[in-house]
Amino acid sequence: MLAAGGINMTIKTTDFTTLLASLGKHDFEAAAVGWSGRPDPDQNSYNHFIGFGPNNYGQYLSDVVNVNLNRGRTANSIKKRKAYYAKIAEQLRTDVPYVFMSHPNNSFAMTSKLKGFGYVPDGIIRAYGMKK
Repeated sequence: MLAAGGINMTIKTTDFTTLLASLGKHDFEAAAVGWSGRPDPDQNSYNHFIGFGPNNYGQYLSDVVNVNLNRGRTANSIKKRKAYYAKIAEQLRTDVPYVFMSHPNNSFAMTSKLKGFGYVPDGIIRAYGMKK
């Protein structure tokens, strides 16, 4: 499908450690990386989009995003935070520094004897407080 658009691609599979090393050195043309997500927008965006952030593998840099990321993580009201993250989302929609390809549909099976399970939308199971 890419060739029809004039893009030639060779897919190289590698282990996760090697992939992370290549990403950290910015030694790639394209890469597929997963992220489970977090309940707070700061945890889903700051390290990925702040200039020179540890997960900003594509070296994306935007003054609008940087200012609003810092304002969003220090704002003391949900209304203010929402406004800052809306500005970030709009700038990311314009710049398209990443292509988000999918979001998993998490399913969990458990015995009815299990107590204390709480679903968090990031899909990570928090076992603390669970008991049988």
